[in-house]
Amino acid sequence: MADLYSRDPQSPRQYYSNLGAMGSLADKFQDIDDPIHFRGYMHRLENPLTRNFVLDFGNEDAWCAADLNTDELKLLLNKPRAKYFGTRWIHIWAPEEQKDTIKAITTHYGVSERLQGMMCTEPVLHRPKPAALPRKRHSQLQDVDLSPQEPDDLESAYALKNVPDQDEGHEAAKMKSLTFAQVTNQIWHFSSVDHGPRYTCIGYNTLFVVPKIDLPNGKDLPDGQRLWSWLILTEDGTVISIQENPFPRPQRALSTEEVKPVLDVVRRNVRFIFAGVSKQHFAMSESDSLVTIRVRHFNDYGPDQANIKQEDGPSLLFYYIFDDWVSSYGLIAKREHQYGVALDKLRSQMLERPVIELVNELHWLGRRLAALKRLYQSYELIMRRVLQRQRLLRDEARSSQPGPLSFGATFGDIEFADMRQSSLMSTSSGPGMAEKPVGVHLSSAAVARFERLVDRTNLYCLSEIESCLSDKESLTFLNFNLIALKDSQAVEKLTRITILLAKATILFLPVSLMTAYFSTELQGVKGGYTKVDYWASFGVIMFVSIVVLSIFGFASDTVEGKTIYRSLEMRILMVGLDAAGKTTILYKLKLGEIVTTIPTIGFNVETVEYRNIQFTVWDVGGQDKIRPLWRHYFQNTQGIIFVVDSNDRDRIVEAREELQRMLNEDELRDALLLVFANKQDLPNAMSPAEITQQLGLQSLTRRAWFIQSTCATTGDGLYEGLEWLADTLRKTGRD
Repeated sequence: MADLYSRDPQSPRQYYSNLGAMGSLADKFQDIDDPIHFRGYMHRLENPLTRNFVLDFGNEDAWCAADLNTDELKLLLNKPRAKYFGTRWIHIWAPEEQKDTIKAITTHYGVSERLQGMMCTEPVLHRPKPAALPRKRHSQLQDVDLSPQEPDDLESAYALKNVPDQDEGHEAAKMKSLTFAQVTNQIWHFSSVDHGPRYTCIGYNTLFVVPKIDLPNGKDLPDGQRLWSWLILTEDGTVISIQENPFPRPQRALSTEEVKPVLDVVRRNVRFIFAGVSKQHFAMSESDSLVTIRVRHFNDYGPDQANIKQEDGPSLLFYYIFDDWVSSYGLIAKREHQYGVALDKLRSQMLERPVIELVNELHWLGRRLAALKRLYQSYELIMRRVLQRQRLLRDEARSSQPGPLSFGATFGDIEFADMRQSSLMSTSSGPGMAEKPVGVHLSSAAVARFERLVDRTNLYCLSEIESCLSDKESLTFLNFNLIALKDSQAVEKLTRITILLAKATILFLPVSLMTAYFSTELQGVKGGYTKVDYWASFGVIMFVSIVVLSIFGFASDTVEGKTIYRSLEMRILMVGLDAAGKTTILYKLKLGEIVTTIPTIGFNVETVEYRNIQFTVWDVGGQDKIRPLWRHYFQNTQGIIFVVDSNDRDRIVEAREELQRMLNEDELRDALLLVFANKQDLPNAMSPAEITQQLGLQSLTRRAWFIQSTCATTGDGLYEGLEWLADTLRKTGRD
């Protein structure tokens, strides 16, 4: 290994001077380990006019040139590379303006004409739409049926068939003009993985979020700048990266204020990697430790650098260009990402004023999250296909060695066994001899990082998107139930007012009849009664009417009093582990009888009247997958009923963890806590004192709490718990 990467007799300057006529390349290549040249190239990477750069680096040297033309790149590719340059990075921006350069590079490495054509396709021009017209997508894929039953290769666009339109000739012409750029612009989760004898090529979309700049893509797509990227790793240690132009052929001259913020974000990962190659990056590593990227071995910078070998450079560079973790972090991985904030805002609006229009906002938010989920699933697919190919290549390499050697499943998943089998069959088929498997070996360091990235994508991105989609479904259900509850309360209020008016009418009806009697012209009536007689009769009849209406009100439970003028309400959140008896308790309080229940998926909400207090009780499901949704019900909660299965000793610790996690939320810091020690009728039930100790209730010195032994089936202890809530509510002056 030492001989392979030993110093060449000639210096890098002499190497570049010998490549071109009159040393033209030597004038362009500069040593980026030099602080002046390093700062100069970092500024050039931010310049919108920079179209490409070539970076050669190894253990000892790192030299770079920018804006090379096609002939100069051909000279670099056709001449042998110096041994001290183990890695060559060719990066291209605005590929539509450098088609000849791309074709020259890809032809040198045997890339198929089909892939070359896709790399050189004209970009989709983003023209502003007239404000007077409604928003509509004018695209070649607008009416195309992308049904999954077609087995054709999507990259060849043969699967885009069955265009239903009255004018078939017109649609056929549209399909003939369909370009690869239009496909990637319409299908964000489109991806490409191709292997050749001398290269491995992947293509994918990336979504960049530019701070403080609104980049809308429509109601059904996430906001941000979408760009397609190509990434090629070749057998000689060359990495070729191509990024779509964010401003393709603008119709007007763009100002620096419009271009610079976008370029700063879309070129950020390239700058991080470029800076990590230079020795000068160590001067600013303390402040940028999280985004410091190392693809080059440094002899003089600590033992950690010894883990990076020169032959690992191309594979690590290939990985880090693909792994733009900073963009993923800003898009969905961080805690306060835009979709979580939007869901929290919608939840607050629902609890304040539930309206049907919020469901429409949730629908479009769900569509954007679904598009984002498919985008990250395409990344996962790329990584798994790359890892599966690496396993195949290593299996083939081991099988070609003399003597059988066992090889365990050090990476890759067992689910790809069928894919591997089909790949082996395709590569081994041939007239009389097995073909060499296509693709380029990745180093073990890069393979380990790809495996880690698969897990990280699932854990931090896809799981967060799944959580947001679950929250969206829960909020949709919540909004409809809140609307139903609001309508129910409105009807109840209207009914009570109607009853009050009816009682007032009935109250004055006897008096009206009496007054009519005193005012008649009948003989013996007129002039026969005095004012005292009239008012005495009025008082007696009014008193009798009030007594009769009161008796009727108590008998029919329609007594009107303080509650109609000043209703005392309390919002209660009832939670606990699954199968604790929450729903049974709720309907025992509401209906006074036992109902047949099933595990709650979502929530139940009922209103329970007790001692002139209206308890609005939210019963939320307790399955482990539903518990993260509890936080959506915390806002404006005045009391918590935590139901514990007294007979479930195995999960009492789990119940304690969930209770403590919930009580630590800021939105519940003033909420009362009522613990129902349910199922006390069972023989092995824990006592309330034991449950108090197991849940650590004694440590809640700053919160009002009470534990009540209950039996949901008989109703024992339920109203005693409500009694404590009512008394504590009045004592603390809550309303």
